[in-house]
Amino acid sequence: MFGKRNGLFFDGKITLEQGDPEFIELFSRFAYDEVVNEPGAQHPDLDDATRSMAILATLIGCQGVDAYEMMLPVALETGVTPVQVKEVVYQA
Repeated sequence: MFGKRNGLFFDGKITLEQGDPEFIELFSRFAYDEVVNEPGAQHPDLDDATRSMAILATLIGCQGVDAYEMMLPVALETGVTPVQVKEVVYQA
C-alpha cells in the first residue's frame, strides 16, 4: 500500500505533486529557498546541531511525527547526540 508506481500511489490515487503542482511549487520555494535564505537564518552563532535541536523541539510541539521521523537522522548527522535528543523530548 505504501510507495509509488508511475506517479500513482499503489491505491491508484495520484500524488500531491500531480494533483496540485502549484502547491508543491509554492511549498518548495518557501521551505527550500525563502526560509533558508532569510536574512539571519544562517547566523554564525547558530550551529547545525543547535538548529537541529530547535527543529526537533518544534516538530514535537506541532505534533509533526512524520517530519520528526525524517529529521531525527539528519539531526544525528549534524552532531546532536542521542542524549541531547532525549533531553529535547523530555523538555518538550
